[in-house]
Amino acid sequence: MAFAQLKPQNKQSVLNSSVSKSIIKTLAYFDVFSYPITFNEIYEYASIKSAAVLFEEELNILLKNEVIFKTGDFYALSNNPLLAIKRNNENRLAKEQLPQAIKVGKFIGKLPFVKAVGISGSLSKNVAYDNSDFDYFIITETNRLYVCRFILGLYRRFTKLLKKEYHVCCNYIIDENHLIIPEKNIYTAIEIASLIPVAGKNVLLNFYYENNWRNATLPNERRHIIPATKKIILKQSLEILIGNIFGNILDSLFRKIAIKRFNNLIKKGKNYNKRGLCFAQFDKHICKNTPGTFQNKLLDKYKKRLQNLESKWNINLETEHLFSL
Repeated sequence: MAFAQLKPQNKQSVLNSSVSKSIIKTLAYFDVFSYPITFNEIYEYASIKSAAVLFEEELNILLKNEVIFKTGDFYALSNNPLLAIKRNNENRLAKEQLPQAIKVGKFIGKLPFVKAVGISGSLSKNVAYDNSDFDYFIITETNRLYVCRFILGLYRRFTKLLKKEYHVCCNYIIDENHLIIPEKNIYTAIEIASLIPVAGKNVLLNFYYENNWRNATLPNERRHIIPATKKIILKQSLEILIGNIFGNILDSLFRKIAIKRFNNLIKKGKNYNKRGLCFAQFDKHICKNTPGTFQNKLLDKYKKRLQNLESKWNINLETEHLFSL
């Protein structure tokens, strides 16, 4: 049954509750990725604490008044069934690729100085494509971040020689004494919430605790099931071997090499990837790729989408807290 389109002033009354506004803000975020979401995802990534039954009631009101739309199990701001087809295909590929990504992540967790590993990026949102990268968030021992990064580089080269490369991308590495993520916004909050823990139970628990700032905007975040990590004698032996001043010297040397190599890529015009111009951060306690300032571009796009919705419906969605937490 089709419902008549409401006049703009009536949509103001439909969107006058904090739950409805939260639903719209959540759908708008994933709309940036052209990704419709389920009820559980709406609830988990909603910006207010409320009973699930209230979310169900508000969703039904929004659907009835054609503020939002539903195809199968997926909700979106636009009435486009192709988005659901696209999501189903991405979910299917993610289901196929996730077991291998977990297997690789567990192996990375066994490497020297790696304290914790989580799957990040699109795969952590149940999204994959043909030949997708396996993105990992890694926590290392203090003052061994660049030693660890060097070992990870050797691992990637070794798998390439064996023709078993899985497009491993260690796109965010921090050490265990610097667990707080400096950028506090909706993007980083969702990245933390959607992380799939693979190894390093105690360190990951500390990481979640240190970044509890995200609870202000994701109060319904699900609990993380973190597998315990077995002790490995070879790993511990290698850590003891360079767990001294020699290891500190190595870490500083590998950091200088990483910076020099990246600067040479810039000079040669090779600092590009599939997302465009690629920048990187090589601080002592954090190393990450920032391709084309992706985070800033995404947040700008999200902010504009929210502003357009506010203008369209003449409402205030109360969005300030999403961009600075």
